[in-house]
Amino acid sequence: MYQEEQLARDVYIKLGEYWNARVFQNISKAEQQHMDAVKSLLDKYDIKVEVNEQGVFQDKEFQDLYDELIKKGMKNITEAYKVGRDIEILDIKDLDKRLQDATLDMKLVFENLKKGSEQHLRAFNRQL
Repeated sequence: MYQEEQLARDVYIKLGEYWNARVFQNISKAEQQHMDAVKSLLDKYDIKVEVNEQGVFQDKEFQDLYDELIKKGMKNITEAYKVGRDIEILDIKDLDKRLQDATLDMKLVFENLKKGSEQHLRAFNRQL
């Protein structure tokens, strides 16, 4: 989840800079808060995570997805908003999976992240 939240943040930062679109700029800040929330769980359970620079991922799948989403999002602003929508749909789907087996503290964090992702999804849908 940490890398997924980083993916969202980094894509939104890049597309926000490229298109000068406020929705990306605002949501990228919320994604940083999501990363911080997941990081607090990782720290609590003593799970190490690589903290990388923007746009760099240890996991090749995330790196490839990042590169693909940036390429798609730079075609035009509509495609950029679709990228945002698709990221939020992925986040919600993955959070739903993790909620099934989560501990109480994880559920609290993941439910809050899901609410945020639902708000972000609505914001991107409004743009579309």
